[in-house]
Amino acid sequence: MQIEAFNAHEVAIAEKIKEHILAVDKEIKNAEREWLEIKSTDYDLPTVVSKQEHLIKKYGKKMR
Repeated sequence: MQIEAFNAHEVAIAEKIKEHILAVDKEIKNAEREWLEIKSTDYDLPTVVSKQEHLIKKYGKKMR
């Protein structure tokens, strides 16, 4: 009984770690897309500024 509970706890932890890994992977892909878009405009200032405002809003909510 105790071993089963311990294993269930380990599985729950592993699932949570998996969720975090997938979330980080998604964020990396999004950051890469943003960077490629900015790079493709040769770091055009209006593009950078517009992206910056969007990212501040996006991550400002996540940081709270």
